[in-house]
Amino acid sequence: ISVCSRGDCAAESNLGLDTCHADSDDSEKMVLSIFLSWALGFWAGLIQDLQAPENLGLNALSKCVVAFVAGSGRGKIVADSQVVQMAFAAGAVLIHDLVYYTGCRDQDWSLVPYFWFRYSLGTAFYTALVSLVLSGLLNLRRRFLPLA
Repeated sequence: ISVCSRGDCAAESNLGLDTCHADSDDSEKMVLSIFLSWALGFWAGLIQDLQAPENLGLNALSKCVVAFVAGSGRGKIVADSQVVQMAFAAGAVLIHDLVYYTGCRDQDWSLVPYFWFRYSLGTAFYTALVSLVLSGLLNLRRRFLPLA
């Protein structure tokens, strides 16, 4: 990663050299992506938590942890394969549920593995299948209805 100021990037860009502009744009996009996914996860979790106020904030926390893990893995995982996308979706569910079951207030910690295996594995499998269908539909839309 090249370290330079915005002025250096502009000067190099005017000369036809674009050595640091791409790196700064990529890092800005990554930070923005991580922040937006965290914010979306937080608000979605908080809205979900309003339905069960005894664990208020737990879904928000769980979704923020998943968003952080997913955002920090951005750029390190090539998600062109549908199998990788399915595994990523299933992993997100497993991480979310592990954090959620661990933090539940009215639950004995010894039951966390039971709930995780009983409910989370099925939910992760279902979510992976849904992500496969959605990924296929998105690929069809890209193929037949390109944006530009």
